[in-house]
Amino acid sequence: MSSLLFVLPWVFASVAIGMAIGFYLGVVRGAQSQTDAVEQERERTLKVLSGLVTATEQLTSDVNVRNTEIRDIGQNIGELDLDGELHEIQHALMTQVTSVLESNLKLEDDLTYTQCQVEEQAQEIDRTRREARTDALSGLGNRKAMDEKIKMMLANYRREEIPFVLMLCDVDKFKWINDTHGHQAGDNVVESVGAFLLSCIRDADFVARYGGDEFAMLLHDIDIETAAMVSERLRKRVSQRSFDLGSAEQTASVTFSIGVTSVAPGITADDLIERADKALYESKEQGRNKSYCFVDEELVPAPRLMRAADGERREQDEEEATDHTAEDCPPEGSTTTSDESTAVTAE
Repeated sequence: MSSLLFVLPWVFASVAIGMAIGFYLGVVRGAQSQTDAVEQERERTLKVLSGLVTATEQLTSDVNVRNTEIRDIGQNIGELDLDGELHEIQHALMTQVTSVLESNLKLEDDLTYTQCQVEEQAQEIDRTRREARTDALSGLGNRKAMDEKIKMMLANYRREEIPFVLMLCDVDKFKWINDTHGHQAGDNVVESVGAFLLSCIRDADFVARYGGDEFAMLLHDIDIETAAMVSERLRKRVSQRSFDLGSAEQTASVTFSIGVTSVAPGITADDLIERADKALYESKEQGRNKSYCFVDEELVPAPRLMRAADGERREQDEEEATDHTAEDCPPEGSTTTSDESTAVTAE
């Protein structure tokens, strides 16, 4: 009888867990049929599904262990040599053990099937989430991905004061490519430019197609002076390349207009985008194929900012050299009183 009391709680627990999982899967399937569900709900569902996969794996393992224990109990009961009323009890217990084993084996199959379904749902949600943040043409991040990345880097800046720069790059006279060679040629250029920009960044940086022929780059842990140098190198490098138009081996050369700004205390994501956009607009107004930086509420050409930074470095180097010389040499008009110096003067 004690064996029966040990077995029955596992039966009730197994049935309850199976019903709970079945109910939850029904809710999840219903939620996923709504294709317009907000992204936050998708992320929350993905997290729950991942937890459910782990729980299901653990539960399947536990059921397996309990099945082995129940078989051992059934075998021990079956080996007892009992007569009369005890034999009837033995028979009833064996019937219950057999029934529990059959239920648990079915539960184990259901759990395995459920685990596979949950994993498939999690993979589908993750794939949909990635697609929602990827530009289909260029393969880069899209506007949504860029907005999320800016917010993340801003939070990191406020927490750890790690600087970063936003750089907007616009393909000059892109409309001419579409009008002259067709929209397919324009799409080829967008795809090639995206691959080019992706090859120019570090692992910690980020590049996205901001829209149309405009691209955005988030450069991690650099200041505005370094970013000015990077923008000039990028602008010159892209002008030296030819991009495939996709037909009859035709290629086209393009140039960039670039706007650069850097993070600052109290700045928001909208502020960053607005400042970079102003710098980009100035580059176009000044004749295109230029790079401007938004610095201290002013729009400064990148070459001028580079020269100013070089001048400051040279002045700093000269000051350090002067300080070093002053430390090594005695002041003008002073005399030494050391025995060694006196001896040299006497000679």
